[in-house]
Amino acid sequence: MGMEQCPICKRIFMRTGGPYCPECMNNTEEAYSKVRDFIDRVPANNITMVSEATGVSAKRILNFVREGRLTLSHDFDFEGLLRCSICNKPISAGKMCHECQHKLGLDDIARIKHDKEEDGQEENTTGDHEGKHRAVIMYSRDKLEN
Repeated sequence: MGMEQCPICKRIFMRTGGPYCPECMNNTEEAYSKVRDFIDRVPANNITMVSEATGVSAKRILNFVREGRLTLSHDFDFEGLLRCSICNKPISAGKMCHECQHKLGLDDIARIKHDKEEDGQEENTTGDHEGKHRAVIMYSRDKLEN
């Protein structure tokens, strides 16, 4: 736990759980409840309708979808606002389209398997990581487009 700046209101707060200060966390939860209740009651078909009816911004609704907190039907119209963070194709949930998730997943599995075979390492299930190599894998759009 430490002092952090709330990404919404920019106030400094003592982090005890979520990424927002207590006031912004409460506001976020209230907004989520409004959106969820509206969608459960009314078969909305686009983000503008939900935003206008609930008073919750389209940006905040999109964040709920990206975070996986809100799942909407595949025919729901995001009006082109929700896009894959890698290839920029329109998507209906999460942060990446299925194609990019698939490419990343296969690349990760193949790389990890190859690295383990090359190093002669066995999977460590004891939680002891001494002597093991750790790496951060970063991807660029160029890599995915090939």
